[in-house]
Amino acid sequence: YPNVDYGVTFLPGKDGGWSSFAGGDNFVVTKGTKKLAVVKEFLDFAYSLEGQTLLAKYGSLPVRGDIAKEALKDLDPRYQIAAEAMAKGRTPYTVVFN
Repeated sequence: YPNVDYGVTFLPGKDGGWSSFAGGDNFVVTKGTKKLAVVKEFLDFAYSLEGQTLLAKYGSLPVRGDIAKEALKDLDPRYQIAAEAMAKGRTPYTVVFN
């Protein structure tokens, strides 16, 4: 797959322009955990610039729009489209989930 030539772009918007979706994976901590301090330390790292850059290096897009461009700067330039789309992305409200 390293030799696959492909491009990326934004999703087309409903009424013209472009659109974006926000949503995805979450970290979950059970209520009774006895290791809350370690969990908080991990989450602080995971959401830091260093953590977001490391996660991006291994295929996860940053979840923080305020640092996305910086976290992706040394990676494939096509990722910058995703960073720009994050600024517009919204999770749709619904009472029906899954």
